[in-house]
Amino acid sequence: MDRAEKLFPPQAVRQIGVLPGNEFCCDCSARDTEWASVNHGTLICIACAGVHRSLGVNVSFVRSMHMDTWTDSQIEMMRQGGNGQMQDFFQRLELDKDSSSTKNKYMTKGAIQYRQFLKDRVTQILNGDIPGTPLSSFHGYISYHSYLSWC
Repeated sequence: MDRAEKLFPPQAVRQIGVLPGNEFCCDCSARDTEWASVNHGTLICIACAGVHRSLGVNVSFVRSMHMDTWTDSQIEMMRQGGNGQMQDFFQRLELDKDSSSTKNKYMTKGAIQYRQFLKDRVTQILNGDIPGTPLSSFHGYISYHSYLSWC
C-alpha cells in the first residue's frame, strides 16, 4: 500500500462532491461535509466525525478533506464510496439512519463486509486489475444480494 501522502487533489474533491448523497453528511444530513470516513468512502460533518473517531480507526478512519494529507489508496476509497451508496446499503439491511445508532450501524457484519469490499476493490484498481470507474456511477450500488454472497 502506498505511503506517500499529499493534500487531497482539488479535481478529486470535485469528483467526490458530485457523487450521489455527498452534498449532505452521511449520518445526519448536515450540509457541512468537510470530513471523511475513509473506510466507508463517505463524507461526514464535524459532529459525526467525533462520533466516528470514537469507533476506532479500524472501524472509521476520519480525515479532514482539506487539512489532512492523504495516500492514493485513501483518495481512491473516497472515489469508490459515496454517501448515497452507503445509505442505500444500510437501508437495504434495514439499518438506515433513523433506525439505528451510528455505533450500531458501523459495527454490524454488513458494515464490516462493506469496508472490506471497498478496500479489496481499491487494491484491485491500484494494481491495475480492474478499471477505476466509481461504483456509484453504475446504476446499481452495492446491493443486499451482493452482501448475501459475502456471508
